[in-house]
This record gives sequence, C-alpha cells and structure tokens, in this order.
Amino acid sequence: MSKQSNGINAVRVPWVMYPLNKAQQYSYEDGNPDITVKFSQNANRLLRSNSVFLCGKMRLQARVGTGANQTKQLPANRFDLQGSNGSTDLQNHEQVAYIDHLTSVNGLMQTVSVKDSTGSSLEEADRYHRQMASLIGVMNSYKNLCSYGNMSMSSCANNDVMARELSSEVEFAIPMDGLGYLKSNSIIPLQRGFELVVRLASDAKAIYGLSGNKFTFVLRDVYLMGDMLETAQSQKGLKQQYSSYKHHLNTLQSSNDYQNIPLNKAQVNRIFHNFSPSDWGSSFNYNSYATCPILNKNANKDDYVVANIEQYNVNRGAVAYPNQFRVSEKVINKVGGFQTVRSRMYLDGISPYYKNTSCLISPVTENLTRMVAARTDWLNTPQSPDSGLVRQWQKDANGNWTRDGPVESSAHVFGIAVNLDQLGVMQYSNYKVASYNYNIESQLGVNAPQNPTDVHVFVLARTQLVTLKSGQTVAVS
Repeated sequence: MSKQSNGINAVRVPWVMYPLNKAQQYSYEDGNPDITVKFSQNANRLLRSNSVFLCGKMRLQARVGTGANQTKQLPANRFDLQGSNGSTDLQNHEQVAYIDHLTSVNGLMQTVSVKDSTGSSLEEADRYHRQMASLIGVMNSYKNLCSYGNMSMSSCANNDVMARELSSEVEFAIPMDGLGYLKSNSIIPLQRGFELVVRLASDAKAIYGLSGNKFTFVLRDVYLMGDMLETAQSQKGLKQQYSSYKHHLNTLQSSNDYQNIPLNKAQVNRIFHNFSPSDWGSSFNYNSYATCPILNKNANKDDYVVANIEQYNVNRGAVAYPNQFRVSEKVINKVGGFQTVRSRMYLDGISPYYKNTSCLISPVTENLTRMVAARTDWLNTPQSPDSGLVRQWQKDANGNWTRDGPVESSAHVFGIAVNLDQLGVMQYSNYKVASYNYNIESQLGVNAPQNPTDVHVFVLARTQLVTLKSGQTVAVS
C-alpha cells in the first residue's frame, strides 16, 4: 500500500520480529530475564512508532519442581466462593496470587532500553513499571480500563478482575507508551539500526498476595510487531529530537525532608514523583507498583495509615522555580478534605490538565467516604475501581474468604509533580548547572514508628542525537 508520512512517499510494510535470544520462555526466576529485538541498518526503511506492539503470552505458575518436572499450576484466585477448612485445601486448591491490575504486563518490565546497531544508548527507562503506574492511572478512566485500556494494555479496572484473568494464561499486545523515544517521533529511521531490550523484574516486585511467594511469572511466544515505511530513496541524514525519561530514587526519612538531585539536563519538560514504603519495594506481601500516599506504620500492629503531605516546594538551585510559592494543604488536612491543589498539579505534571479527558482518580480511588459509601460486599466483583488502602485476602476460622488481612496495596492516584510547560508549547527549563531540589513536610513518623519511604522521581527531558567525529551517535539531553 502506498502511503505518505511526514512528506515521504513510501510503501507500508507490516512486520513481525522475534527476539535475537529466542527462548521457550522468559523469566527472572529461570535466569533468562532479557528480551532483545534488533533491526539491522537500512536507510530506506522507517518504523511507524505508533504501530509498535510487544506481544506474547504471560502466566503465573507455581514454584514447584524444576525443568520438565515443574508444576505449571496457576493460582485459583477463587475467593468469591465458599471456602473450606484446612491448610491442605488452601495449599492445593485455593492459592491467591496476582500482579498489579493497572500496569499488568507493563509491571513485569524493570528496564526498557533503546539502542542503535552501533551500541549507542538512545534511552534507558529504568523502573519502567513504576513510571507506567503513574502514566496509566492519570490517563485512563475506570470506563477506559473496562474497554480500550484492557484490550490495548492488558490493564484491569480493579484487583478482582486481574485476579480472575490470572487464573488462566493472559495474551497481550501492548504499546511501549513509557518510551519517550517512540512517543516523540511518528517515524523512526533505521539508518543506524534499532534495538529494543526489555529486562524483566524480579518475582518479588511483580507478584503479591497471600500465596505470592509460591508463584513465578513467565512470558512465552514473545515477538514485536508493527508497520514500517519502505522508500525508494535513501533517508539518510534525518534529524531526530525526542523526549526521554530518566529515573532517580531518593528516600524520605523524616517529616521535614530536603532532597537535592543533579539532573544535568539542559531541556527539562516535566518532573513527577510517586511514593512507596521502602518495605514494599521487593516483597510478595505488597504491591510494589501502587502509587500510594506517604504512609505511616500503625504503632499497634504491622499495618499502614495515610501520613498527609502538609506542604511542599520545588526549587532550581536555591531559587523557588517554576512556582514562587509552597503548595500547602495544611488547612484542608485539618478538616479531612481532599488535597485538590497537590492532586491537580500532579495530574498536570504528567499529562496537560487542560487536555486530559480520561483519568482514574475519583472519590472511590481516594476513599472519600463523605462522598461514596465504603465497600462491604467483598465477595462480589465491584463495578468500580478499588478504594483507598486495599487489604489482603485471608481465610477466617470457618474457612471463608475475607478481606480483613493486612494492607497489601493502594488504589490512590497520588504523587507530586512539576510542569515546566504551562502553555503547552514545548517549553523547557535548564537544569544543566542548577540542580533540582525539593522539600516535603508531611506527617511521616509523627506519633508512629519510623517508616522510610521510597521517592521515585521521573524526569522527561528533550534529547538530541549528536554524531561525533568518530561516526558514533550519542544522545545528549
């Protein structure tokens, strides 16, 4: 089919590429966590970036046996049915394990890298799973997760739906929406080749639930698919500018915390933070990708309660920038209201607020019981997203399933962010010399045990490809 794209006359050619390291299955547990797909150099071909999908099949399976003797039993996740007494029944027939319902297969990816055929790194999206947790939550509504979002990203509207899907093998075909290199350009020239490397996360990061430590995840029948444009004339010398993501990790240790990050980037567009208790980072007991509020441990038991942000501010160097004021929620906290200013700035820092038409945040996700009734019918699949802090499924003394266990996840769409492009005109700010620093005042550790909190900071910055005298291409931000 003849097609014109970006003024280039070309023929559209569908393609399917299998990994260079083609294997029966890919799994962190099996020591085979990398999936590498590579295109050779061809100056007459251009990839259509919005057509690129990673496809395959995913399943959770029991960690019993090895090799050909491995038991491939999937989790039952049948907690909506009448249970029965006895540990044998739980062990053999009623095990509960699942992955994060928002990120789904995206949550199985620790790092996604883009390179050219000479080995030059174009983008390395570390903590890809946590980045996607914010992107999906902010840009997809409950309705979307019941329809298009479910089909295009394998995401689910709530934990119950995800649990049921994992009782069988899950087929997926997901776009690489967390890669700025692909999202910024409609076409990707293959004059320098193209290599995509996906490194899978560990089981302890990806899987949680009552029986989570008894399961591992595997991917199989994996391939990359899409369209390319084939031209009659060589397309050498096409200039490329794009935006790429970079991850930074800090730890929140006190109720008045200052952090300084040398971004070393000349054209920064957006910065957003999401939070997670450090204990949740790699544990089968917790959802490692939940975008939860800052949490305190309950002094009486190993449980969690929300520790409100009182106020925060962000600076460039020693100067308040871009806002000349602190974002304060002290007044609204006193009356138990919702932090609308912080929330709006968080949403705006991920997707421009004025054109974002689809978001998951609601009185349900934020557990605003003044506006919506708290959920009590745990044995029925909810027709809504999950709410607030989500507890673990457990069996009571009579063998019935209840959701009265310890907190294991959070449904909140929570974080803080800085939008350096308020007018939506691709504006950027220089952090090449001046560092990015921020101060968060919160209720962390107030009348509660110490609970270190991981702060994941994601920076979106303009990147340009520069060719050195040696002929090697490097990405410069």
